[in-house]
Amino acid sequence: MRRFTLLLTVMVAGLLFGCSDGDDPDLATSVATSAPTESPTTPRPTATEPPTPAPNPAPIEVESTVWAVDTATHEATLLLQAPDFVVSSSFDEASGRAHIRWRGDEITGELFSLDGRERGPAPIHARCVEQGADALVDGVVVTDTECGAVSPDGRWMLDLRRVGEHTSDSGYTVPIEDYWLIEVATGERSLLQAGLQHCGGCDGRFGLAWSASSRFVTFAEFGGGGRMFLADLESGTSVVLTHGNNLDEAPQWSPRDDVVAIPAEAGDAVLFDPQSGVRTPLPARWPVAWDAGGELLYSPPWGPGESMAVLTPAGEVLAELSGTPSWINLWNDRTPLVATSPRSFVAALEGGADCSGVTVYASGLGSAGSCIAGGTAAVVSPDGRFVAVPIEREHGILASYGAGEYGGVSLTRYDVALVEVATGNATTVVADLISNEPPDLTWSEDGSHLLVRSPATYGI
Repeated sequence: MRRFTLLLTVMVAGLLFGCSDGDDPDLATSVATSAPTESPTTPRPTATEPPTPAPNPAPIEVESTVWAVDTATHEATLLLQAPDFVVSSSFDEASGRAHIRWRGDEITGELFSLDGRERGPAPIHARCVEQGADALVDGVVVTDTECGAVSPDGRWMLDLRRVGEHTSDSGYTVPIEDYWLIEVATGERSLLQAGLQHCGGCDGRFGLAWSASSRFVTFAEFGGGGRMFLADLESGTSVVLTHGNNLDEAPQWSPRDDVVAIPAEAGDAVLFDPQSGVRTPLPARWPVAWDAGGELLYSPPWGPGESMAVLTPAGEVLAELSGTPSWINLWNDRTPLVATSPRSFVAALEGGADCSGVTVYASGLGSAGSCIAGGTAAVVSPDGRFVAVPIEREHGILASYGAGEYGGVSLTRYDVALVEVATGNATTVVADLISNEPPDLTWSEDGSHLLVRSPATYGI
Protein backbone atom coordinates (compact mmCIF):
# COMPACT_ATOMS: atom_id res chain seq x y z
CA MET A 1 0.00 0.00 0.00
CA ARG A 2 2.86 2.41 0.80
CA ARG A 3 4.48 1.68 -2.56
CA PHE A 4 1.21 2.34 -4.40
CA THR A 5 0.67 5.68 -2.50
CA LEU A 6 4.20 6.81 -3.27
CA LEU A 7 3.88 6.00 -6.95
CA LEU A 8 0.62 7.88 -7.21
CA THR A 9 2.20 10.94 -5.48
CA VAL A 10 5.10 10.98 -7.95
CA MET A 11 2.78 10.76 -10.97
CA VAL A 12 0.61 13.69 -9.79
CA ALA A 13 3.71 15.81 -9.06
CA GLY A 14 5.08 15.15 -12.49
CA LEU A 15 1.82 16.17 -14.09
CA LEU A 16 1.67 19.44 -12.11
CA PHE A 17 5.34 20.21 -12.82
CA GLY A 18 4.85 19.86 -16.57
CA CYS A 19 2.04 22.47 -16.69
CA SER A 20 2.75 26.17 -17.27
CA ASP A 21 1.14 28.99 -15.24
CA GLY A 22 -2.56 29.28 -15.96
CA ASP A 23 -2.86 25.83 -17.58
CA ASP A 24 -5.47 23.49 -16.22
CA PRO A 25 -4.50 19.87 -16.60
CA ASP A 26 -7.94 18.67 -17.71
CA LEU A 27 -8.64 15.07 -18.69
CA ALA A 28 -9.33 15.82 -22.35
CA THR A 29 -5.90 17.40 -22.86
CA SER A 30 -4.20 14.51 -21.12
CA VAL A 31 -5.90 11.95 -23.39
CA ALA A 32 -5.17 13.92 -26.54
CA THR A 33 -1.47 14.40 -25.81
CA SER A 34 -1.04 10.76 -24.96
CA ALA A 35 -2.42 9.58 -28.37
CA PRO A 36 0.08 8.66 -31.11
CA THR A 37 0.65 11.25 -33.79
CA GLU A 38 0.80 10.65 -37.53
CA SER A 39 3.72 11.46 -39.77
CA PRO A 40 2.94 14.20 -42.28
CA THR A 41 4.15 11.87 -45.06
CA THR A 42 1.77 9.06 -44.11
CA PRO A 43 -1.53 9.29 -46.05
CA ARG A 44 -4.65 9.18 -43.96
CA PRO A 45 -6.54 5.92 -44.65
CA THR A 46 -9.77 6.38 -46.56
CA ALA A 47 -12.78 4.10 -46.79
CA THR A 48 -12.98 2.12 -50.08
CA GLU A 49 -16.13 0.99 -51.84
CA PRO A 50 -16.46 -2.79 -52.39
CA PRO A 51 -15.75 -3.78 -56.02
CA THR A 52 -18.79 -3.88 -58.26
CA PRO A 53 -19.33 -7.46 -59.46
CA ALA A 54 -19.10 -7.87 -63.22
CA PRO A 55 -22.50 -8.54 -64.76
CA ASN A 56 -23.10 -12.04 -66.10
CA PRO A 57 -22.67 -12.04 -69.86
CA ALA A 58 -25.93 -12.32 -71.76
CA PRO A 59 -26.22 -15.57 -73.75
CA ILE A 60 -25.72 -15.13 -77.46
CA GLU A 61 -28.58 -16.10 -79.75
CA VAL A 62 -27.72 -18.99 -82.04
CA GLU A 63 -29.80 -19.59 -85.15
CA SER A 64 -30.23 -22.98 -86.76
CA THR A 65 -28.45 -23.58 -90.05
CA VAL A 66 -28.38 -26.35 -92.63
CA TRP A 67 -25.58 -26.50 -95.20
CA ALA A 68 -25.13 -28.62 -98.34
CA VAL A 69 -21.52 -29.50 -99.14
CA ASP A 70 -20.53 -30.52 -102.67
CA THR A 71 -17.65 -32.99 -102.38
CA ALA A 72 -16.48 -32.26 -105.94
CA THR A 73 -15.81 -28.59 -105.19
CA HIS A 74 -15.67 -28.64 -101.36
CA GLU A 75 -18.06 -25.69 -101.41
CA ALA A 76 -20.82 -25.30 -98.83
CA THR A 77 -24.19 -23.71 -99.64
CA LEU A 78 -26.44 -22.35 -96.90
CA LEU A 79 -29.89 -23.88 -97.43
CA LEU A 80 -31.68 -22.60 -94.33
CA GLN A 81 -31.01 -20.16 -91.49
CA ALA A 82 -33.80 -19.76 -88.97
CA PRO A 83 -34.32 -18.97 -85.27
CA ASP A 84 -36.45 -22.10 -84.80
CA PHE A 85 -34.80 -25.41 -83.92
CA VAL A 86 -34.25 -27.64 -86.97
CA VAL A 87 -35.41 -31.13 -86.06
CA SER A 88 -33.94 -33.09 -88.97
CA SER A 89 -32.26 -32.82 -92.36
CA SER A 90 -32.09 -35.68 -94.86
CA PHE A 91 -31.88 -36.38 -98.56
CA ASP A 92 -35.03 -37.02 -100.56
CA GLU A 93 -33.38 -39.30 -103.09
CA ALA A 94 -36.42 -39.32 -105.40
CA SER A 95 -36.22 -35.56 -105.98
CA GLY A 96 -32.51 -35.07 -105.37
CA ARG A 97 -33.28 -32.41 -102.77
CA ALA A 98 -32.80 -31.92 -99.06
CA HIS A 99 -35.79 -32.49 -96.78
CA ILE A 100 -35.52 -30.12 -93.80
CA ARG A 101 -37.95 -30.07 -90.87
CA TRP A 102 -38.03 -27.43 -88.14
CA ARG A 103 -40.07 -26.77 -85.04
CA GLY A 104 -42.01 -23.50 -84.69
CA ASP A 105 -45.62 -23.46 -83.61
CA GLU A 106 -45.74 -26.87 -85.28
CA ILE A 107 -43.38 -29.16 -87.18
CA THR A 108 -42.83 -27.76 -90.68
CA GLY A 109 -41.01 -29.47 -93.53
CA GLU A 110 -39.88 -28.34 -96.98
CA LEU A 111 -37.69 -29.57 -99.82
CA PHE A 112 -34.63 -27.48 -100.74
CA SER A 113 -32.57 -27.69 -103.91
CA LEU A 114 -28.92 -28.36 -103.10
CA ASP A 115 -27.84 -25.08 -104.71
CA GLY A 116 -30.09 -23.20 -102.28
CA ARG A 117 -32.10 -21.47 -105.01
CA GLU A 118 -35.44 -23.25 -104.67
CA ARG A 119 -37.63 -24.52 -101.87
CA GLY A 120 -41.11 -25.95 -101.72
CA PRO A 121 -43.51 -28.18 -99.80
CA ALA A 122 -42.38 -31.67 -98.92
CA PRO A 123 -44.66 -34.52 -100.00
CA ILE A 124 -45.95 -36.86 -97.33
CA HIS A 125 -44.54 -40.36 -97.80
CA ALA A 126 -47.03 -42.56 -95.98
CA ARG A 127 -46.85 -46.23 -96.89
CA CYS A 128 -50.23 -46.90 -95.30
CA VAL A 129 -53.24 -44.66 -94.67
CA GLU A 130 -56.39 -45.82 -92.90
CA GLN A 131 -59.67 -45.06 -94.65
CA GLY A 132 -62.57 -46.01 -92.44
CA ALA A 133 -62.45 -49.77 -91.93
CA ASP A 134 -59.89 -50.24 -94.71
CA ALA A 135 -56.22 -49.44 -95.29
CA LEU A 136 -54.61 -47.89 -98.35
CA VAL A 137 -51.19 -49.57 -98.70
CA ASP A 138 -48.94 -47.98 -101.33
CA GLY A 139 -52.10 -47.04 -103.23
CA VAL A 140 -53.71 -50.50 -102.89
CA VAL A 141 -56.91 -50.86 -100.84
CA VAL A 142 -56.81 -53.67 -98.28
CA THR A 143 -60.28 -54.19 -96.84
CA ASP A 144 -61.23 -54.67 -93.21
CA THR A 145 -57.83 -54.02 -91.67
CA GLU A 146 -55.80 -51.38 -89.88
CA CYS A 147 -52.37 -50.22 -90.99
CA GLY A 148 -49.51 -52.48 -89.99
CA ALA A 149 -45.84 -52.93 -90.83
CA VAL A 150 -45.32 -52.86 -94.61
CA SER A 151 -42.40 -54.74 -96.15
CA PRO A 152 -39.78 -52.72 -98.08
CA ASP A 153 -40.96 -54.20 -101.41
CA GLY A 154 -44.61 -53.46 -100.60
CA ARG A 155 -45.74 -57.05 -101.04
CA TRP A 156 -46.54 -57.86 -97.41
CA MET A 157 -48.07 -56.25 -94.36
CA LEU A 158 -48.02 -57.62 -90.82
CA ASP A 159 -51.06 -57.04 -88.63
CA LEU A 160 -50.71 -57.51 -84.86
CA ARG A 161 -54.05 -58.37 -83.21
CA ARG A 162 -54.88 -58.60 -79.52
CA VAL A 163 -56.68 -61.90 -78.88
CA GLY A 164 -56.69 -62.35 -75.10
CA GLU A 165 -54.98 -61.78 -71.78
CA HIS A 166 -52.60 -63.54 -69.43
CA THR A 167 -52.63 -63.02 -65.66
CA SER A 168 -49.52 -63.94 -63.71
CA ASP A 169 -49.45 -65.50 -60.25
CA SER A 170 -48.91 -62.02 -58.82
CA GLY A 171 -52.10 -60.77 -60.46
CA TYR A 172 -50.46 -58.77 -63.25
CA THR A 173 -52.44 -58.94 -66.52
CA VAL A 174 -50.85 -58.53 -69.96
CA PRO A 175 -52.19 -58.84 -73.52
CA ILE A 176 -51.81 -61.92 -75.72
CA GLU A 177 -51.36 -61.13 -79.42
CA ASP A 178 -51.23 -62.88 -82.80
CA TYR A 179 -49.28 -61.80 -85.90
CA TRP A 180 -51.26 -62.07 -89.15
CA LEU A 181 -49.66 -61.92 -92.58
CA ILE A 182 -51.49 -60.02 -95.32
CA GLU A 183 -50.53 -60.18 -98.97
CA VAL A 184 -51.22 -56.63 -100.14
CA ALA A 185 -52.11 -57.37 -103.77
CA THR A 186 -54.74 -60.00 -102.96
CA GLY A 187 -55.71 -59.16 -99.37
CA GLU A 188 -55.19 -62.82 -98.46
CA ARG A 189 -54.56 -63.38 -94.72
CA SER A 190 -52.78 -66.15 -92.85
CA LEU A 191 -51.79 -66.64 -89.23
CA LEU A 192 -48.03 -66.18 -88.94
CA GLN A 193 -47.45 -66.53 -85.18
CA ALA A 194 -49.96 -67.04 -82.37
CA GLY A 195 -49.74 -66.54 -78.61
CA LEU A 196 -47.24 -63.70 -78.25
CA GLN A 197 -47.22 -62.49 -74.67
CA HIS A 198 -46.80 -58.75 -74.20
CA CYS A 199 -44.90 -57.16 -71.33
CA GLY A 200 -47.81 -54.86 -70.46
CA GLY A 201 -45.65 -51.72 -70.43
CA CYS A 202 -41.91 -51.81 -71.05
CA ASP A 203 -39.09 -49.96 -72.79
CA GLY A 204 -36.00 -51.04 -74.67
CA ARG A 205 -37.52 -53.79 -76.84
CA PHE A 206 -36.55 -54.17 -80.50
CA GLY A 207 -39.16 -54.23 -83.25
CA LEU A 208 -39.62 -55.78 -86.67
CA ALA A 209 -36.62 -56.02 -89.01
CA TRP A 210 -36.81 -57.08 -92.66
CA SER A 211 -34.30 -58.96 -94.78
CA ALA A 212 -32.89 -57.31 -97.91
CA SER A 213 -35.34 -59.17 -100.20
CA SER A 214 -38.35 -58.67 -97.88
CA ARG A 215 -38.85 -62.44 -97.80
CA PHE A 216 -37.84 -62.81 -94.13
CA VAL A 217 -38.62 -60.80 -91.02
CA THR A 218 -37.50 -61.00 -87.41
CA PHE A 219 -39.49 -59.94 -84.35
CA ALA A 220 -39.55 -60.50 -80.59
CA GLU A 221 -42.02 -61.47 -77.93
CA PHE A 222 -42.03 -58.48 -75.59
CA GLY A 223 -42.93 -60.47 -72.49
CA GLY A 224 -43.16 -64.12 -71.51
CA GLY A 225 -40.01 -66.00 -72.42
CA GLY A 226 -38.76 -63.19 -74.67
CA ARG A 227 -38.60 -65.43 -77.73
CA MET A 228 -36.88 -64.14 -80.88
CA PHE A 229 -38.63 -65.27 -84.09
CA LEU A 230 -37.74 -65.44 -87.76
CA ALA A 231 -40.60 -65.74 -90.24
CA ASP A 232 -40.46 -66.88 -93.87
CA LEU A 233 -43.23 -64.94 -95.60
CA GLU A 234 -43.12 -67.11 -98.72
CA SER A 235 -44.07 -70.20 -96.71
CA GLY A 236 -45.98 -68.32 -94.01
CA THR A 237 -44.07 -70.04 -91.19
CA SER A 238 -41.99 -68.84 -88.25
CA VAL A 239 -39.32 -70.39 -86.03
CA VAL A 240 -37.67 -69.43 -82.75
CA LEU A 241 -34.11 -68.28 -83.43
CA THR A 242 -33.09 -67.74 -79.82
CA HIS A 243 -34.28 -65.86 -76.73
CA GLY A 244 -33.78 -62.13 -76.25
CA ASN A 245 -35.88 -59.03 -76.82
CA ASN A 246 -33.75 -56.12 -75.59
CA LEU A 247 -32.46 -53.47 -77.98
CA ASP A 248 -28.87 -54.61 -77.52
CA GLU A 249 -29.93 -58.11 -78.67
CA ALA A 250 -31.63 -56.98 -81.89
CA PRO A 251 -30.78 -59.20 -84.89
CA GLN A 252 -28.71 -57.50 -87.58
CA TRP A 253 -29.73 -58.16 -91.20
CA SER A 254 -27.23 -57.72 -93.99
CA PRO A 255 -28.18 -54.71 -96.16
CA ARG A 256 -27.43 -56.83 -99.23
CA ASP A 257 -28.12 -60.52 -98.60
CA ASP A 258 -30.71 -62.55 -96.70
CA VAL A 259 -28.40 -63.43 -93.81
CA VAL A 260 -28.73 -62.21 -90.24
CA ALA A 261 -26.35 -61.90 -87.30
CA ILE A 262 -27.80 -62.91 -83.93
CA PRO A 263 -26.39 -63.29 -80.41
CA ALA A 264 -25.30 -66.75 -79.31
CA GLU A 265 -26.04 -68.03 -75.84
CA ALA A 266 -22.35 -67.91 -74.87
CA GLY A 267 -22.15 -64.16 -75.67
CA ASP A 268 -20.56 -64.58 -79.09
CA ALA A 269 -22.11 -63.82 -82.48
CA VAL A 270 -23.59 -66.21 -85.03
CA LEU A 271 -24.47 -65.65 -88.68
CA PHE A 272 -27.70 -67.40 -89.71
CA ASP A 273 -28.76 -68.18 -93.28
CA PRO A 274 -32.54 -68.75 -93.20
CA GLN A 275 -32.65 -70.38 -96.63
CA SER A 276 -30.13 -73.09 -95.81
CA GLY A 277 -30.59 -73.10 -92.03
CA VAL A 278 -26.80 -72.95 -91.54
CA ARG A 279 -25.41 -71.15 -88.49
CA THR A 280 -21.84 -69.86 -88.84
CA PRO A 281 -20.09 -68.91 -85.55
CA LEU A 282 -18.23 -65.62 -85.84
CA PRO A 283 -14.93 -64.99 -84.01
CA ALA A 284 -16.37 -61.90 -82.33
CA ARG A 285 -18.34 -61.05 -79.25
CA TRP A 286 -21.85 -59.71 -79.52
CA PRO A 287 -22.90 -57.12 -80.56
CA VAL A 288 -21.89 -57.13 -84.19
CA ALA A 289 -23.17 -54.99 -87.05
CA TRP A 290 -22.76 -54.60 -90.80
CA ASP A 291 -20.98 -52.00 -92.84
CA ALA A 292 -23.17 -49.77 -95.03
CA GLY A 293 -23.06 -52.11 -98.03
CA GLY A 294 -23.29 -55.49 -96.32
CA GLU A 295 -19.80 -56.64 -97.32
CA LEU A 296 -18.18 -56.76 -93.87
CA LEU A 297 -19.11 -56.92 -90.20
CA TYR A 298 -17.59 -55.26 -87.17
CA SER A 299 -17.65 -55.87 -83.45
CA PRO A 300 -17.11 -52.73 -81.34
CA PRO A 301 -14.85 -52.91 -78.27
CA TRP A 302 -16.36 -53.64 -74.89
CA GLY A 303 -14.04 -51.49 -72.81
CA PRO A 304 -10.74 -49.54 -72.57
CA GLY A 305 -7.79 -51.21 -74.19
CA GLU A 306 -9.90 -53.38 -76.50
CA SER A 307 -10.12 -52.99 -80.25
CA MET A 308 -12.79 -53.11 -82.94
CA ALA A 309 -12.72 -56.27 -85.02
CA VAL A 310 -13.44 -56.12 -88.75
CA LEU A 311 -14.39 -59.47 -90.26
CA THR A 312 -15.85 -61.11 -93.34
CA PRO A 313 -19.17 -63.01 -93.34
CA ALA A 314 -17.10 -66.18 -93.59
CA GLY A 315 -15.58 -65.38 -90.20
CA GLU A 316 -12.12 -64.15 -91.23
CA VAL A 317 -10.78 -61.28 -89.10
CA LEU A 318 -9.29 -58.65 -91.39
CA ALA A 319 -8.21 -56.10 -88.80
CA GLU A 320 -8.23 -55.10 -85.13
CA LEU A 321 -8.62 -51.33 -84.94
CA SER A 322 -7.85 -49.13 -81.94
CA GLY A 323 -10.67 -46.78 -80.93
CA THR A 324 -14.43 -46.88 -80.48
CA PRO A 325 -17.42 -45.97 -82.66
CA SER A 326 -19.07 -42.68 -81.74
CA TRP A 327 -22.14 -43.17 -79.53
CA ILE A 328 -23.89 -40.51 -81.64
CA ASN A 329 -23.44 -42.55 -84.81
CA LEU A 330 -24.58 -45.73 -83.09
CA TRP A 331 -27.65 -43.87 -81.80
CA ASN A 332 -28.41 -42.64 -85.34
CA ASP A 333 -27.77 -46.12 -86.81
CA ARG A 334 -24.76 -44.86 -88.79
CA THR A 335 -22.00 -47.37 -89.28
CA PRO A 336 -18.38 -46.34 -88.58
CA LEU A 337 -17.29 -48.78 -91.30
CA VAL A 338 -17.64 -48.69 -95.09
CA ALA A 339 -16.35 -51.54 -97.24
CA THR A 340 -14.72 -50.50 -100.50
CA SER A 341 -14.34 -54.12 -101.64
CA PRO A 342 -14.96 -57.55 -100.09
CA ARG A 343 -11.63 -57.26 -98.24
CA SER A 344 -10.93 -53.54 -97.91
CA PHE A 345 -12.58 -50.79 -95.93
CA VAL A 346 -12.55 -47.29 -94.48
CA ALA A 347 -13.33 -46.74 -90.80
CA ALA A 348 -13.53 -43.70 -88.52
CA LEU A 349 -13.24 -44.27 -84.76
CA GLU A 350 -12.95 -41.98 -81.77
CA GLY A 351 -9.69 -42.17 -79.91
CA GLY A 352 -7.20 -44.75 -81.05
CA ALA A 353 -3.57 -45.12 -80.13
CA ASP A 354 -2.08 -41.72 -79.21
CA CYS A 355 -4.99 -39.84 -80.82
CA SER A 356 -7.14 -37.31 -78.98
CA GLY A 357 -9.76 -37.05 -81.68
CA VAL A 358 -10.79 -39.24 -84.61
CA THR A 359 -8.62 -41.90 -86.22
CA VAL A 360 -9.29 -42.64 -89.89
CA TYR A 361 -8.31 -46.11 -91.06
CA ALA A 362 -8.13 -47.26 -94.66
CA SER A 363 -6.95 -50.54 -96.12
CA GLY A 364 -3.65 -50.14 -97.95
CA LEU A 365 -2.82 -46.81 -96.27
CA GLY A 366 -1.09 -48.23 -93.21
CA SER A 367 -2.39 -49.89 -90.08
CA ALA A 368 -1.80 -46.93 -87.73
CA GLY A 369 -4.42 -44.69 -89.29
CA SER A 370 -4.38 -40.89 -89.41
CA CYS A 371 -5.43 -38.75 -86.46
CA ILE A 372 -7.77 -35.75 -86.75
CA ALA A 373 -7.09 -33.88 -83.49
CA GLY A 374 -10.24 -32.66 -81.74
CA GLY A 375 -12.46 -34.65 -84.06
CA THR A 376 -15.61 -36.44 -82.94
CA ALA A 377 -18.67 -38.23 -84.39
CA ALA A 378 -17.08 -38.64 -87.83
CA VAL A 379 -19.13 -40.17 -90.65
CA VAL A 380 -17.68 -42.07 -93.64
CA SER A 381 -19.21 -41.38 -97.05
CA PRO A 382 -21.09 -44.34 -98.62
CA ASP A 383 -18.45 -44.69 -101.33
CA GLY A 384 -15.57 -44.56 -98.83
CA ARG A 385 -13.87 -41.58 -100.51
CA PHE A 386 -14.40 -39.05 -97.73
CA VAL A 387 -14.79 -38.79 -93.97
CA ALA A 388 -16.73 -35.83 -92.57
CA VAL A 389 -15.43 -34.80 -89.13
CA PRO A 390 -16.79 -32.23 -86.64
CA ILE A 391 -13.81 -30.67 -84.85
CA GLU A 392 -14.15 -29.06 -81.42
CA ARG A 393 -12.71 -25.53 -81.30
CA GLU A 394 -14.08 -23.83 -78.16
CA HIS A 395 -16.07 -24.91 -75.11
CA GLY A 396 -18.23 -23.07 -72.60
CA ILE A 397 -20.06 -20.65 -74.90
CA LEU A 398 -23.14 -19.30 -73.10
CA ALA A 399 -25.92 -19.31 -75.67
CA SER A 400 -29.61 -19.76 -76.40
CA TYR A 401 -31.08 -21.49 -79.41
CA GLY A 402 -34.36 -22.77 -80.78
CA ALA A 403 -36.03 -19.32 -80.58
CA GLY A 404 -35.37 -19.28 -76.83
CA GLU A 405 -36.61 -22.83 -76.26
CA TYR A 406 -33.14 -23.75 -75.02
CA GLY A 407 -31.77 -20.79 -73.06
CA GLY A 408 -28.59 -20.06 -71.15
CA VAL A 409 -26.85 -23.33 -71.96
CA SER A 410 -23.16 -24.03 -72.43
CA LEU A 411 -22.41 -24.86 -76.05
CA THR A 412 -19.34 -25.75 -78.11
CA ARG A 413 -17.93 -24.17 -81.26
CA TYR A 414 -17.19 -26.62 -84.08
CA ASP A 415 -15.69 -26.65 -87.54
CA VAL A 416 -16.59 -29.42 -90.00
CA ALA A 417 -13.75 -30.84 -92.07
CA LEU A 418 -13.84 -33.07 -95.11
CA VAL A 419 -11.00 -35.62 -95.15
CA GLU A 420 -10.07 -37.14 -98.50
CA VAL A 421 -9.21 -40.73 -97.65
CA ALA A 422 -6.79 -41.36 -100.54
CA THR A 423 -4.54 -38.40 -99.66
CA GLY A 424 -5.37 -37.68 -96.02
CA ASN A 425 -5.93 -34.01 -96.87
CA ALA A 426 -8.44 -32.27 -94.59
CA THR A 427 -10.39 -29.21 -95.73
CA THR A 428 -12.64 -27.11 -93.50
CA VAL A 429 -15.95 -26.83 -95.35
CA VAL A 430 -18.15 -25.21 -92.67
CA ALA A 431 -16.75 -23.16 -89.78
CA ASP A 432 -17.92 -21.59 -86.51
CA LEU A 433 -20.94 -23.75 -85.82
CA ILE A 434 -22.18 -23.40 -82.24
CA SER A 435 -23.99 -26.51 -81.07
CA ASN A 436 -25.01 -28.50 -78.03
CA GLU A 437 -23.55 -31.71 -79.50
CA PRO A 438 -21.49 -32.24 -82.65
CA PRO A 439 -23.30 -30.99 -85.78
CA ASP A 440 -25.44 -33.63 -87.47
CA LEU A 441 -23.89 -35.04 -90.67
CA THR A 442 -25.89 -36.85 -93.37
CA TRP A 443 -24.51 -38.23 -96.63
CA SER A 444 -26.38 -38.66 -99.90
CA GLU A 445 -26.52 -42.25 -101.14
CA ASP A 446 -23.90 -41.64 -103.84
CA GLY A 447 -21.56 -39.69 -101.54
CA SER A 448 -21.67 -36.58 -103.72
CA HIS A 449 -23.19 -34.28 -101.08
CA LEU A 450 -23.15 -33.85 -97.33
CA LEU A 451 -25.78 -32.12 -95.19
CA VAL A 452 -24.55 -30.31 -92.06
CA ARG A 453 -27.15 -29.34 -89.42
CA SER A 454 -26.45 -27.21 -86.35
CA PRO A 455 -27.28 -26.94 -83.47
CA ALA A 456 -27.88 -30.64 -82.94
CA THR A 457 -29.01 -32.74 -80.01
CA TYR A 458 -29.25 -36.53 -79.71
CA GLY A 459 -30.82 -39.06 -77.41
CA ILE A 460 -34.26 -39.30 -75.85
